[in-house]
Amino acid sequence: MDSKIIFLVGLLPAILWGAIQPDRENLPITSIKVICFDGDERLHPSFCDQTISLKSLSPLLSSTPTERYDDIIFAMQSYLRKRIDANQHEKLILYAQRHYASLLAIAQTNLLPYYRKYIVGVILKDLYADWVQTCHFPKKESSLPECQGIITLTKQLNGRASLLETAIALSPARQIDWYWPPTLLLWDHHKRTTKQQLSMEMALQDNGIHYNSLPNSRTKPIQQFIHRLKQDRGYIPHQKEPSYHAPTLRFHLAKILYQPKHHILHQKDSYGTDPSQQYDIYYRSDGTHHPIFIYIHGGGWNHGDKKSFQALCQQYADKGFSAISVNYRLLNLSKIDMSILIQDITIAIRTILKRAKRFHGDPKRVVIMAESAGAQLAFMALTSLSKREQKQIKLAIFNSMPADLHLYPITKQIRLSRIQDDKLRKRWLKKFSPLYHLHEISIPLLCIHSLDDHVVHSEHLQRLIIRAKELHYPLQPLWVSHASHPITPKSQTLQPSYRDLENKIDNLIYFRLNK
Repeated sequence: MDSKIIFLVGLLPAILWGAIQPDRENLPITSIKVICFDGDERLHPSFCDQTISLKSLSPLLSSTPTERYDDIIFAMQSYLRKRIDANQHEKLILYAQRHYASLLAIAQTNLLPYYRKYIVGVILKDLYADWVQTCHFPKKESSLPECQGIITLTKQLNGRASLLETAIALSPARQIDWYWPPTLLLWDHHKRTTKQQLSMEMALQDNGIHYNSLPNSRTKPIQQFIHRLKQDRGYIPHQKEPSYHAPTLRFHLAKILYQPKHHILHQKDSYGTDPSQQYDIYYRSDGTHHPIFIYIHGGGWNHGDKKSFQALCQQYADKGFSAISVNYRLLNLSKIDMSILIQDITIAIRTILKRAKRFHGDPKRVVIMAESAGAQLAFMALTSLSKREQKQIKLAIFNSMPADLHLYPITKQIRLSRIQDDKLRKRWLKKFSPLYHLHEISIPLLCIHSLDDHVVHSEHLQRLIIRAKELHYPLQPLWVSHASHPITPKSQTLQPSYRDLENKIDNLIYFRLNK
């Protein structure tokens, strides 16, 4: 093993959905530098061309494991952007160890593609590949010092992301994409890193990333890895595109810690007298007639909140939308039934369209996005709109939508409907299943669903696709794999860059808005 680095070659796309890869062969590169990151100035590996003390990058950083992980990531990103902007004839190999390795991995994968093309390799020693696995989230709050950083960040997010969402967003094994650079993994021998090693290796292998994994930190294999990348000038050709993609939406750093590039105004408004009948509005202070983006949260009909999608709405506001996150009354079996939830969302949509001028919105260009139970409710709300109102909605994007409530176990059917009689219950299920109401709307649909969803089985979308074909309905499915519900990465990702997925969604949005 010392004399030769073995690279495991798998599947990588050449071009994904029109997103053109940078021409790495023709970049006028004169040198490749190894940049090592550490919390203080004690780390001086011989192979490092430069060692960066994180404390020197930002006064906010300390050398304790419970330091702000978002500050560390942003400090790393800021340094890399500045260095690349100042040295565009240089490529970089990045090195870090332990929790800094995990944060460096997340920092580089969340850079814009323009900067990522200059990072040609990463060397990660004893990284925490999967915080969910390491810290046993969300079952308990681990006492492991490094896990406290995840817990601290979640608390500081103040409800914008759950502990599980934060752990997923900061887990390298769950955030690998097709633009991830060739990787050298270095491990010490103890049980915890064995699990981390398997998680990271599986994720890299499933995504077709060139990598090598070694059980120690001997210098010679590191030098061979660096020499190989320098010899190849950092260029490794892409191979073949996998058939399925995952994950998407909010389970990554850029969502839970989104930083707007423009001045975003925030308003609260209501569409009824109940405290739950409210929505948050986010829009840029410049311009008028912004297209309107409406998000309906999920949560199994009985929980969930609009504030979880603050960062997502800020992102779309940054893109020029008037973005709105809607709350609605939740299912209460003794007082509030399914029809009331749908009625709330219907009234919310109509109120938003009528008040569009208050937040610079254009009521004739509307996009609705929803997930899980919220997607089913939003779909049924659309059937209550008039044909004129439906024409104002140019696209609906539904993630993990329950399309046929008959597919749920009988116990859940009874819990949702409160109806014991089979005949009456089946009538109720049909009344609230999107599958049987597709003919009542005329809005183009993009439906995203995981093949591995064990909460809302993939058969929901399969049945909806068949029905759409029968009706010649404009429904576009996007299947994902190795994802749970609603489209969250499991133990491995098998995904393109989340930015590629967003580009696909955004391109469809802009196409429909301008059609």
